[in-house]
Amino acid sequence: MTLGIPLTLTQLQDFFDPVYYNRGVSYVRAEMVRMVKVMSGGRRLISRVQGSGRNLYSCDIELVIPEGRVENILGICSCPVGFNCKHVVASLYHQILLQERSPADPGNELPFGPRQWFERLETVKGQGTPRRSGEEQLHFLL
Repeated sequence: MTLGIPLTLTQLQDFFDPVYYNRGVSYVRAEMVRMVKVMSGGRRLISRVQGSGRNLYSCDIELVIPEGRVENILGICSCPVGFNCKHVVASLYHQILLQERSPADPGNELPFGPRQWFERLETVKGQGTPRRSGEEQLHFLL
């Protein structure tokens, strides 16, 4: 689902401190956005973003749109900063990227992480040593 409003990455940058904006962008690139849900006709988003440690933070973001354009962003986060932090930026940036992607892109249906995992899986298919019948192995790469 898209935001349903005309909000670009440039416009997003105007609403946030440059430090929070840059950190939020780096969180998206590091695939730390776990979930974004768009509600209220694109005026509200809720999200979950992995912190730099073990914490998973929840964001509740309201877009103030009185006359068809975003005039303010009110982002509450469960992190220590609490308001319009890098987690809020990451949530919005992630959603705008999804909105701007071409619908013809087959990767559009999967979040960044699983899509890359499937691509990697295709490259390793058929590699390895054949196993004897009844000898099964399960490998995890973390």
